[in-house]
Amino acid sequence: EIMLCSVTRIAEPIRAMKFGRFGREDNTLVVTTSSGALDIKILARAAKLNPSAATSKLLQEQVPEQDVPLSIPKKTRVYVEQTKREREKASEMHKGFQRDLCKLRLSTARAYVKTITTGQGPIWSSNEASVIINASVFGLGPDFKLEFTLENNGLKALHDLRATITFTSKGLKLEKSQFNISTLLPSVQYSFTTNLRCTSSMGAEEQQLKVLISRQESCVPILSAVVKLPAVEQEDDSDQLQADFGSSHHGVNSNADMLVMG
Repeated sequence: EIMLCSVTRIAEPIRAMKFGRFGREDNTLVVTTSSGALDIKILARAAKLNPSAATSKLLQEQVPEQDVPLSIPKKTRVYVEQTKREREKASEMHKGFQRDLCKLRLSTARAYVKTITTGQGPIWSSNEASVIINASVFGLGPDFKLEFTLENNGLKALHDLRATITFTSKGLKLEKSQFNISTLLPSVQYSFTTNLRCTSSMGAEEQQLKVLISRQESCVPILSAVVKLPAVEQEDDSDQLQADFGSSHHGVNSNADMLVMG
């Protein structure tokens, strides 16, 4: 069963095949191909099925451990009880799985609708247009450059939009926090930049800025993007005072030395 004795090649893909008695021949292989052709292979009665040279060499190099059967562990009591439970309650388990799957789909659809209606996502689409926003921050601090791009992938232009940058930290100073966008033409990318400065240390939640895009006649955003500022190390005032005190103290000692020398 593990010796390769002969290889037969078929020119077309095989649809079905059967080995058995055909007419008066006991060892016959009948093959039907995808084109409908019938191919019959008859094994000669005097054929000697000897393994090929490559198979014989492979058998000689075979590791003895390969012939040793694997030690399959015995079925435990817990496994038997679990298998019995699955057979008896297969219908209930399948219904529970389908119910949980429907709940997951429903919660996903609700979250998607909430994201679209409240403008909490970076993509907004309607019958008029489809807008995508991307925002990024450049710089190592404490001075940064905020840049966000808007691109209309729809077929119609959008008019009278407003971009607003919001944050919760009191240690940030923005050069410009609002942008009036008159027109967004289709397939054109618009870029907007502003400078900001971090004047004090911030927590993890205070490092986030939001770019909100809304219409001029409404305060509800249609899409938004969240940007997180990198951590900024502020200079300690005590270090600066100590440096100033050290320099002045050194000056006093120098004058005293000069007076003693005199």
